[in-house]
Amino acid sequence: MSECNHDFIGTAQHIKCRRCGLVLNAEQYKEYKNPQIKKTAGKPRQRKKVE
Repeated sequence: MSECNHDFIGTAQHIKCRRCGLVLNAEQYKEYKNPQIKKTAGKPRQRKKVE
């Protein structure tokens, strides 16, 4: 992936690079754009207790 200076265009089904033809789905594109974001599976936050 690093050889191409990607120029992405999105469609309803996928995101495609106009230069090299790389095809990504929405989740793959999110991971490509923000690699530091990791999926966390855990409990949802609890409500704040008010006294």
